[in-house]
Amino acid sequence: MKTILVNGTETMLSIHSATIVWDEIEIIVPVLAAGVKLLIGTALMDGYHLSIYFQSDGSVNLTAIF
Repeated sequence: MKTILVNGTETMLSIHSATIVWDEIEIIVPVLAAGVKLLIGTALMDGYHLSIYFQSDGSVNLTAIF
C-alpha cells in the first residue's frame, strides 16, 4: 500500500490482518508493517483513559471512561 508518512515522504507498506482482544471481544484489524518497532493506533483507545509511567518497570493502565 502506498503511504504518506508524517514527514511527507511516500513509502510502500505491507498490510496484514491481526486479531486483538479488546474488552474481552475478538476484533480483526488491519496492520501496516512499517519496520521493526511495534506501534498501535490510538483510535482503539477512544473512550478510554491511558496512564503511563515512563520508567524502568513502569506501569501502563488503560481504563474505560464511564
